[in-house]
Amino acid sequence: MCFLPNLNGVYKSSDNGKNWVYSSTGLNSVISKFVSDIHADESGVYIVTPVGVYKSNDNGGNWRESNNGMNFTGNKEFERIFRLNGNLFVYENDNGNDRIYESTDNGDNWTKAVG
Repeated sequence: MCFLPNLNGVYKSSDNGKNWVYSSTGLNSVISKFVSDIHADESGVYIVTPVGVYKSNDNGGNWRESNNGMNFTGNKEFERIFRLNGNLFVYENDNGNDRIYESTDNGDNWTKAVG
């Protein structure tokens, strides 16, 4: 499965990019235009937007917010998501006060790991 964000939303392909299907159910039009990173693995598909993380458990068919434990004060920008040693990590830039959040339960809950 391949995923591609663009100004109209998130698209997915199940045939190595030959055909693309709109896949933004659960994302509002503003959020879907500003996807900064996508991560997919056996536990789900995750997108990072300026306002947090969204997760899909059905290969991008439906999305839900996955921000429990993240602090949303200040001018934040969530930029990257990656998995390391079984845990998910999200990098956040807050006007030079960088933070990394960690999830040990596949994005359901987050704790500040660094920053």
